[in-house]
Amino acid sequence: NVSHYVNQFRLKHAAALLHNSDASVAEVMTQSGFLTRSNFYRAFQQTYGQSPASYREDPPKQDR
Repeated sequence: NVSHYVNQFRLKHAAALLHNSDASVAEVMTQSGFLTRSNFYRAFQQTYGQSPASYREDPPKQDR
């Protein structure tokens, strides 16, 4: 559905920012369109299997 598509787009954007910028996780969250930390962390964890901070430290090889 549309909301799932938009959410996945936001998460891909967040992952790219985490990998390619020095922005804080909070800045990445807002720049990606998430309004609450809990929703962002939950969605990110479900999609990438790790927290945004962990992803930044060690992104999966296919996302590098």
